[in-house]
Amino acid sequence: MNARHVRTWAVTVMLVAAIAANGAGAGSDAPAEQARQILEATGVKGGLIVHVGCGDGRLTAALHANESYLVHGLSIRTPGRKAARAAGRT
Repeated sequence: MNARHVRTWAVTVMLVAAIAANGAGAGSDAPAEQARQILEATGVKGGLIVHVGCGDGRLTAALHANESYLVHGLSIRTPGRKAARAAGRT
């Protein structure tokens, strides 16, 4: 991995964390809107997305915008894992 990829990865991680922490959007469209904002802000067009602290998995599922993304959600909370698994199957 070259320096450019490392910088891109670090910026992507920071933007995803900042946007998710700010809770962009509201209502039932919030995860889809957050995902759109994250993908637009980062300029990422595909690849591996790891969503750390994925909660109920709705944002994680929304980040899977198309088949060019492989998205994994990580959570240490059992209720969060169950909800995320359910969200990933829809």
